[in-house]
Amino acid sequence: MTTRRPHRLNAWLRTCRGLVAATPLLLAACGGGGGGDGVEPPTQPYNLDSAITRALQTPFQIGNLTARDAQGNLFTLSLAYAPAPDAVFEGALRKSATQTVTISGGGNSTSQVSTSYYTTAPYREIGSTADDGSYMLSVRTGDLPTAALVGGSGPLSTDTGYTDSSKAVVDATAVSSWALEADSATSAYACMKSTVTMVSPPEVASQSLCFRINAAGDVLGGRVSITASGITLDFR
Repeated sequence: MTTRRPHRLNAWLRTCRGLVAATPLLLAACGGGGGGDGVEPPTQPYNLDSAITRALQTPFQIGNLTARDAQGNLFTLSLAYAPAPDAVFEGALRKSATQTVTISGGGNSTSQVSTSYYTTAPYREIGSTADDGSYMLSVRTGDLPTAALVGGSGPLSTDTGYTDSSKAVVDATAVSSWALEADSATSAYACMKSTVTMVSPPEVASQSLCFRINAAGDVLGGRVSITASGITLDFR
């Protein structure tokens, strides 16, 4: 059975709408990070600004990430990204990319398709629109670094989500930041983490999205962590 907003997934999808859909690529301390199995983390710097810009302009997909809730129920998540034509957003021509987030579990499957608008040199998220009509604007609070080291982090944006493009009703607000987490001697997790305050029903949720990258900026995989309604799903 496929539905647009199954009840059990509603809070998680609303979190995705406020974060994954609104931030095309990126970066979060997905469930805590840290080096893997005693492997020394890389010491070379990572150009996150270049890596994110490059990834937004190259189609790729991360599929079949899985997670279980406290009751042992299995959920799957997939992410797909594709560049889109430049388009006018908030009165100016912007670069754009589409993202599709699909979560399945408990006999249900739900998808969210959104378009993110951004500028480059440096990369800055401007906002996004989603297939349910929701609309988000981002205000820059920091930039992605050009020479990040594992363990580094910093602010990115404050975000405001609206029910539609009229911007008359605020649906959620978020505070987002970047982090570079350890993975192996030749790769790291480029992450974006966000804390979301949803308006109705009132709730504070968190979302993290991490992309496993090498020093060249190639996306090798990813992981996602979502906490909402007292439930945490750690997709790997």
